[in-house]
Amino acid sequence: MTALGLLLVLAMPASAKPRPHPDERPPGTVDPAGPRLRAVEQRSRDAEREQQARDRRFDARVRRATGSICSGC
Repeated sequence: MTALGLLLVLAMPASAKPRPHPDERPPGTVDPAGPRLRAVEQRSRDAEREQQARDRRFDARVRRATGSICSGC
C-alpha cells in the first residue's frame, strides 16, 4: 500500500505548485479594491472616534446628574 502511494507521489508532475492563499497576490499586482477599502476603514475609524466622544460626553452628563442627586449618599 505504501509503495503505491510512493509511486503516485513520484508520478506527479514536477510543475505542480500549491495553490496560493486567496488573500495573497502575486508580486507587482495592485489590489483594485485597495483605495475603496482604505476609505471604508478610514470612515469606520472616524465613526468609532465620534462614538467614543459621544460616550464620554454622555458619561460626563450622567456623573453630573448622579453627583447632584446622590451628593449626600
